[in-house]
Amino acid sequence: MRPSPVWPRSATDACTRGVWRVEAREARERLFVVAHGNARLHRSTWSGVEATLALKYDGDLLDLHECDRQGNPKNDVEILADGPVIYGIPRVYLTDLGCAQPSFMLHMAVALADRVAEYQDIIVDLMTRKVEVRVAHGLVRLAGPRDAVELTRCQLATVVAASREEVGKALKNLRTLDLIAYEDNGRSFRLLDKIGLATLDDDADV
Repeated sequence: MRPSPVWPRSATDACTRGVWRVEAREARERLFVVAHGNARLHRSTWSGVEATLALKYDGDLLDLHECDRQGNPKNDVEILADGPVIYGIPRVYLTDLGCAQPSFMLHMAVALADRVAEYQDIIVDLMTRKVEVRVAHGLVRLAGPRDAVELTRCQLATVVAASREEVGKALKNLRTLDLIAYEDNGRSFRLLDKIGLATLDDDADV
């Protein structure tokens, strides 16, 4: 059986920006994958602030299984400029695949170990690094394989646990170092030197 995309649902969806909300039942039963395009995973916190969790690109998974007390997914998906194609894969398929192909489960375990190590790096950044370094590393993580990030300064501030003013100053310093460039009136950033951003540390003159 060939899977069909859960987004876009129509030709109108394919040209629309906005928020796509998944029903609780679908979130429990399916694993969602971005086959093409961009999406932003975000959540509204208890204080009403919208927190960006991740930017998702081709081949990335959308984590929508975590639900609130009413059973509704906590995370929303914002459809970005080049409207994505998103597939919903029944979770039971993965169980069947794991039983039929044990090597698949081994690959999944290795990927999980890599993800845990990545989260440890993020925690170290948030707890010990200065804002400029957190912003630099955060931009690299959010960009993934790409060289640009479509994100407002307010959204970036939630990612690096800093104020909008601190993030603005950090971005200005990174721009002065020719590590990033502003695009779309400051609503997106082009990463000019991803290696330089990724290796930036607290001793750097920023």
